[in-house]
Amino acid sequence: MDQSCEIVECTMPGTTCPDCLECLCWRHRRASSCETCQRLISYDSFDQRMKRLVGVGLCILLYGVLFLLLPHDAYGTVIELAIAFLVVGALLMWLGILARA
Repeated sequence: MDQSCEIVECTMPGTTCPDCLECLCWRHRRASSCETCQRLISYDSFDQRMKRLVGVGLCILLYGVLFLLLPHDAYGTVIELAIAFLVVGALLMWLGILARA
């Protein structure tokens, strides 16, 4: 049973949903009322959010490293800010990785 997608430049040619037999490209999944297709959409969006969370955590962690490299002031504000960025960035990355596992 080889059903190909009629959409030009289909992102997933040759893959079909086992329930509704529609192509699993994003255009069909968005318009489908099939529960399996909707579950796949929710899984994809959750996965994208977790990837974004890991990316934001990495950026904040790198800002913490950058603040550690800056000259320190007399009050220690730069060090406190750097440590806060390092902790928050590490926590966001850890949560993102933990949620994806």
